[in-house]
Amino acid sequence: MAHLLQKHLQQWPVHTLKLPAQDSETISMDTETSSAETETSSTDNGSTNESTETSNAETETISKDSGTTSENIKTSGAEAKTTNTDSGTTTENTKTSSAETQTTSTDNGSGNESTETSDAETQTTSTDSGTTSENTETSSAEFEATSTDSVTTSESTETSSAKTETASTDIAHTSESTETTTAGSESSTKFSSQETFLLLKWILGYMTTIDLQTDLLR
Repeated sequence: MAHLLQKHLQQWPVHTLKLPAQDSETISMDTETSSAETETSSTDNGSTNESTETSNAETETISKDSGTTSENIKTSGAEAKTTNTDSGTTTENTKTSSAETQTTSTDNGSGNESTETSDAETQTTSTDSGTTSENTETSSAEFEATSTDSVTTSESTETSSAKTETASTDIAHTSESTETTTAGSESSTKFSSQETFLLLKWILGYMTTIDLQTDLLR
């Protein structure tokens, strides 16, 4: 076709229209391969193996106070005074003083003398020998056997394991099927704006040249 047009145009050299110099630059188009997102959406198939949540809520073993307070008896023998006061039993030696018995014979002149027996006073003088036998005053002053309270309070140990919660929370061993959705790889050929402009310019120039040549042929 181009050869025929060139041959035809040689007959009218005045009206020869040169074809626009085609741009020799090769339009390299970037083939942009757009791999759309490979979506791996794992949907749950409902096979959830979870460990049993054993919740022993408030296992309180509270042994309350048995109230058995064993305390030593306070033996307070307060002021056990054995005070034997003086019995006043004074045993004195009896001093027996037998005074001389004087037999005084006086002569009455008749040959018969009367015997004057003068029993002088028998003096029984009991002088105090000073041997006073009195009970010893045993005064254990304030013999207090005071066993103070040892406060041996025997009470049950209050074992309060408050809220022993063995809460094994969900380990979430979720066995789920992996749904791999690979969206289609899109190979979209894109042009830059400069390449698009040159291509359009070349197409318009080529179409204009063909129209002019067609008019001349007519």
